[in-house]
This record gives sequence, structure tokens and C-alpha cells, in this order.
Amino acid sequence: MAAAKSKAVAKNVMGNWPNRDGISLVKMRPGGGWEQRKALISYHGEPSILKCTKNAKHHNSEVDALGTLGHIFKQADNLCVPRVLDSFITKDKYHCMVLELVLGFTLREYVHVPKAIGIMHREGIIHGNINPDNIIVQPGKGKNGVTKITFVGFEPVNKRTKPGLGTHGYIPPEEYTEHKVYPYKRDAWMLGATLYFAANGTPPYGYTKKRGKLTPLKAEAMQHTMKKVAKTGKNSFQPVNTKNKALLGMITQLLNSNAANRINVEEIDWYWRDGLFFDDLPPKRPHFKKKPKKSRKKRREG
Repeated sequence: MAAAKSKAVAKNVMGNWPNRDGISLVKMRPGGGWEQRKALISYHGEPSILKCTKNAKHHNSEVDALGTLGHIFKQADNLCVPRVLDSFITKDKYHCMVLELVLGFTLREYVHVPKAIGIMHREGIIHGNINPDNIIVQPGKGKNGVTKITFVGFEPVNKRTKPGLGTHGYIPPEEYTEHKVYPYKRDAWMLGATLYFAANGTPPYGYTKKRGKLTPLKAEAMQHTMKKVAKTGKNSFQPVNTKNKALLGMITQLLNSNAANRINVEEIDWYWRDGLFFDDLPPKRPHFKKKPKKSRKKRREG
């Protein structure tokens, strides 16, 4: 009864929003910050996604990013982003876009994503909200079908963006103590947390396991934990559950608690080329080797 009542109330509150010809709401989704509204909709009879925000800059940045990446990813067989089917402003000043609905599996297992994030960064595009639910894997059809990886949920950020926005468990520690955002380092941490999830079934921080169920930490406890990580420079998450030393090395670099020392995503392209997810290790690279100490030659006395 209570659940049915809350659905009826929600429907009443939304009314006929967004009052756009050809669009009917099917199910509202959590917004995720930036005064957002998200919904599963019917767009001229086709299932689609509606994403709206009152922040015009975020809206325009995402539309531009999806357009740019859509053009670039056409050259790759296995990377794509959803197409923007429509863009408009509602009467209550929400900037909205209609996105094609991408069907597939979200990232709940190992997936090769560093290459795509590296491409974004080389183009000056920040994803801003990397997590397992925003990376969708579409298995290829037929014997020679190519598995496609689609990126959704873009929340473009810059150095002036308010810290701490994003998905619980995937926000980097520095955003709990500093008043600014490091966009590329933020994406790097989120990618590391997403791969950590793939290995462990939970992000590195933000959840506790009680009686076999994951429970999100309360805001105060999360703040305390992440501030401690940021100030001490020491991570306290559980070990990464993998025997693949290459994967372990990459996650460790991405989850460096010091943003200045955190690896850039573009630096890890070699993992893709050398087969990160194979059991045998790729060749060692200088990036992960300590520089040999220079031998001190004794000076001859004249």
C-alpha cells in the first residue's frame, strides 16, 4: 500500500512534465546531483532516456562531449556513446536531452575501458561520473560479433566545479578536504574504483558488509574515512581480489590517495596493448620500476 501510494504521489508531483510532444514518462530515476532529473521515457513510441538539469553549462558540455565522442568512436568497432535524439528547455527551466536507450550489461565484470577513457582525455573531454552502472557492455552477435562498450552518465566537470558531486563510493579523497576539483585525476580515481568493484564486488570505500548485504556508509562516517585517507595519504580499503599482477598494479596507481602522484589514464594504454586481462604478465615497464640508484664514484685525491 505504502509503495503504491508513493508512486501515485510522485506521478501527481510530476504531472505532465516535461510537457513535450512525443514524450511520455515511464519511470523516474535518481538524479545524482546538479539539480538533475532522469527518466525512462517513450519518445515517439521508442524507449529512450530523458536527462535534464538546471545547469545549462553541464547540459551543453555533455551534448558537445557526446557529439565529439560519437564521431571519434565511429572509427572503433567496440566503443560508442548514446546518440542525442533531441534537446530542449522545459517551461520550468530544465535543460533536457533525449538519449537513445542502450541495452546490454552494465560493468559488473572485467571490461577493457582504460583505452576509451584515455581517448576522451586526449580530446579534452572529462567523463566526470565513471562507475559500473555508467559503462554498458553489449555482447556481439554471431560467431564473429564484436562486443561493444558504451559510456553513459556523463557529468562533465572542470576546476571550478563544486567538489563531492558524483556517485557514492567513487568520489576521490581530495574532494573531501579541498575546495577544488582535479578533473583528469578525478576520472582516474573513478576508473580505479570501478575496476576495484569489478574485482571485489564493491567500491573501495563507502560500503560495509553486514550479514552478506552491502550497506552504504552514512555521510558523516564517509566524510571521516575519506578525510583521513586524504590527510594521511594512506588507503585503508580491503586488498584487491585478483591474482593478475598487472591489474593490481594499475588499480594501485589509479587509486593513489594523493592526486598529484596519481597516474593519468593516458599513461596506462600499454595495459590494453599487452593484454591486461590475461593471466601471463605483460612486459615490465619503467613506470612501475624504481629508478636504480646512481653509483657514487669515489673521487680521486689529486
